[in-house]
Amino acid sequence: MNATTIEVLHVPDCPNLAAMLERLAQVTDLPLVTREVTTEAEAIGRGMAGSPTVLVNGTDPFAGPTSGGGGLSCRLYRDERGRIDAAPSVDQLRKAISVAAVAGDGPVRRRDILSAWRRAAVPLKPVERVVHQEVLRHFARTGRAPSLADLEPATAGSDRSTRDVLSALHDADALRLGIDGDIVVAYPFSATPTRHRVRVESGAEVYAMCAIDALGISAMLGRDTLITSVDPVTGETITVTMTAAAGGTWSPAAAVAFIGASAECGPSADCCCDYLNLFVDRASAAEWIAKHPDIPGEVLTQPEAEHLGASLFGSLLNDEAQRLASLIREQFGIPDLLPHLARLLAEGQPVSVAQVVAGEDWTEEQIRAELSRHPGTDWDDQGRILGFGLTLRETPHRFAFDDRVVYAFCASDALEFSVVLGRSGTITSTCPATRQRITVEITPERVVSVEPASTVVSKLRPDRAVDDVRAEICNLGNFFSSAQAATDWLTLNPHGQVASIHEDFEVTRLAMVELGWTSH
Repeated sequence: MNATTIEVLHVPDCPNLAAMLERLAQVTDLPLVTREVTTEAEAIGRGMAGSPTVLVNGTDPFAGPTSGGGGLSCRLYRDERGRIDAAPSVDQLRKAISVAAVAGDGPVRRRDILSAWRRAAVPLKPVERVVHQEVLRHFARTGRAPSLADLEPATAGSDRSTRDVLSALHDADALRLGIDGDIVVAYPFSATPTRHRVRVESGAEVYAMCAIDALGISAMLGRDTLITSVDPVTGETITVTMTAAAGGTWSPAAAVAFIGASAECGPSADCCCDYLNLFVDRASAAEWIAKHPDIPGEVLTQPEAEHLGASLFGSLLNDEAQRLASLIREQFGIPDLLPHLARLLAEGQPVSVAQVVAGEDWTEEQIRAELSRHPGTDWDDQGRILGFGLTLRETPHRFAFDDRVVYAFCASDALEFSVVLGRSGTITSTCPATRQRITVEITPERVVSVEPASTVVSKLRPDRAVDDVRAEICNLGNFFSSAQAATDWLTLNPHGQVASIHEDFEVTRLAMVELGWTSH
């Protein structure tokens, strides 16, 4: 699988080239190649469907009947609302590149496409995020979509109207508006009945857009839910009782999920939600697939379907997890290098750069350049990697699992390892103030026990990336035996914070889910 490539094909003096390049610059800092095409034969050979054409990993993600005359002719695009434009919108380009990044050159898993779509739709601007979250909470409370008046308090004090914010969320596919401007969809919720009905503990009865959305509601709200769905082949009822702590109980026990999606389609509501359903068993799913050969997709087991739902929606209402995931993406040029290296180092041996890139999407030069940006990386005298978050070099924070022992750069990293590695284990550390021993029993899903129970985690979460993440962030993250024991630390670090073990683990777990780093 090769690194994501972006190429823009254009004719000389193309009037729409500037718009294409300007929007791409807003979306990505990946290397960009522009290629001037002057003959019809070259245009056909390179897959140019009019000027300008953008190719992501050699493929035109906007190919279709509205592409234009092809070849050297002028190409026009349609935005999310069907309006003609000189180039794809920023959100359309962001989604296309996100999908390509997970697809690479290999076979495309529909779950990866769905994850890329939803990540691309997460609101980044503060007022848009606030409104989006209020829409979701209103659905959960009442079972229906909020009105403009319901959302006015969320935009009060900003320089944008509620309608303008909703329009932006619609364009990003975070929600969908009807012709009259009312909210008809706010993933995972539907304002109209679907075959997926969800009863929320201490909340309302709601409808979900699809089976995976229904499975994600419990993780998003942190509440138990009862899902009632209908097999589209047999008409039989399927129920899933989802508990926020322990996952789901399915009836019938043989039930499975099917997900279908197309990378070239438009909003999720239009192109995939109807194809994400529960079936009473694999035979029923196979019968549906045979009747719909034009819908590519895959059958998921119950744990796979539950994990996908949680990964899509689990962090939407957790601002701290969202901020942590965003900070990690900004801090590291190759974010997925962290979990990859953690899994290699967890085998207990130093890792060479050649081992890091084996079978992966990077070159040795890229890995060396990335690690050189982080002076806190641990190396041995043979130039092999010993630590990058997870380390083989002893630190105050020890994580023991199976028959192995590794160490963490900071307390929050130690809580992260169980989630990333998919292993239960025991964390031991020492309070730097009281010298009291601290022990945490942990699984990938939850904290089992903490001794002493009053233990807290200290942490610093800056608003932006720092020059030396280990010195400026990791070295300040410790386990303290109590909030009182952390008093002096807070005095010395007025921008820092302390949190309970359970709270910090949940934030860290949701951030790992958001980043796609969980071991599943």
